[in-house]
Amino acid sequence: MIGVILEKFDTNFIKILNEKVNEIQFLKKEESSSLKQTGCFIEECYEFDFHKQNLCLYLDIIFEKGYYWWFQSHSGALRRYVWESFFREFIYALIKVSRIDTRLIREAQVVDLNKADIKTQDFLEKLFGNVGNSMCASISLRTELSKENLPKSLGYLDKLYNEKLDELKVKLTRRLITHNLKSKYYNELRKLKHHYKYEYTLSELVNYCIHSTHFESFFKYNSSRELKQEYYKMAKELILEFLEKYNIKLKKYQDSLNCTHYFLTHPLFERIKSVCLQICVSEIQIKSLEHYKEFKQFYSKCPICGKENINQVNCEKIYFSNKFNYFKETLIEGMHQAEALAELNNKEHYFGIPCEECFYLARNIQGDKSDLENLEIFLQKYRICPVCSNKNHSDYLISFYYDESKKVLRESLIKRMKQSEKEDLLFKIQLGIPCCKCYEEIFGEKPEFINQFF
Repeated sequence: MIGVILEKFDTNFIKILNEKVNEIQFLKKEESSSLKQTGCFIEECYEFDFHKQNLCLYLDIIFEKGYYWWFQSHSGALRRYVWESFFREFIYALIKVSRIDTRLIREAQVVDLNKADIKTQDFLEKLFGNVGNSMCASISLRTELSKENLPKSLGYLDKLYNEKLDELKVKLTRRLITHNLKSKYYNELRKLKHHYKYEYTLSELVNYCIHSTHFESFFKYNSSRELKQEYYKMAKELILEFLEKYNIKLKKYQDSLNCTHYFLTHPLFERIKSVCLQICVSEIQIKSLEHYKEFKQFYSKCPICGKENINQVNCEKIYFSNKFNYFKETLIEGMHQAEALAELNNKEHYFGIPCEECFYLARNIQGDKSDLENLEIFLQKYRICPVCSNKNHSDYLISFYYDESKKVLRESLIKRMKQSEKEDLLFKIQLGIPCCKCYEEIFGEKPEFINQFF
């Protein structure tokens, strides 16, 4: 396993490494004896003891990093993620120690190398600053781990791998894992059954495509399970058509429940994944734009003022922005419940995407029209600052009106605005909302309810 990595270095730098490292150990972090002593440089996945000039890698930490990336991914085998994690961390460690300035080793033995103070950091920069002897120059930086074959044995990492599978099995029996992790676990067992000859399933190839960066933003703003299933099905059909067209065969496997699974070898996955992704991108993105066109057409009329064909800007903001994800899901649900927008509206209640002018006031896609009438009266009534008599900005008043923390005060002002101005003059009452400047002078801070909706 280590030999595959050391092949990335040339002979001259192996000699340099031998001058700086007496021994390389592979332990669990808890088994390390050098913790907290001077002369020991500690990183997340390894440590270097300057007394013995020993490099120690923490296999348990390396394994957990590989497991984390496997857990976060939509495709691939756990064993490969563990191997790639070890591959990377081992090379990172070798690169680091290859840069040690041997003239400073004795001094490093009496220094706490893990302090964060400036003096220690300056010393570390000198200690690991011997770039001329760095192995970076001798490593093939173009090495693609995805093209490396999995070693037959991962040594102690195999033990950690088996322990993790046992742990997942226990959690599964206790129903402590998610549906997604459950699927990944069973797929891992099937790959293990085939001795890792097949590292990917057809479903993982599909997920690789639709969960790529090309679709991340779309699914982020369209989180419904039904929509994801629709696009998964579409991508699967496109990929199967491609495989059939070029006579690419997959490994068919039937489990004990008579469910059929299709597997790919690692080289095959690497060879076709980009093509499959391009096919899905071109076809599915066209479909997503068709969904948007239907959405925009359905909500082309303002439900408040009745203007038509004016919602292009607001439709785009709501459909493609995560900020309005709740609005979007509500609006899509509304589309499915009615054949026309008029069915979702009446004289008292509005539902839909208001035009920009109405949205400026409503700041919502549904509500009572009487509330908007109250708001318009509110803006007119309290347009003047009661302190300096300057005009209040509409944005400022609208933000105040919708601020939930000012609900009691707002209700009081709404109730008061319905009384006659003669009463205010009679009792010499100056009731209103101070402008931003007066508010800051009175309360010593700027109004916290000022915000921009869009």
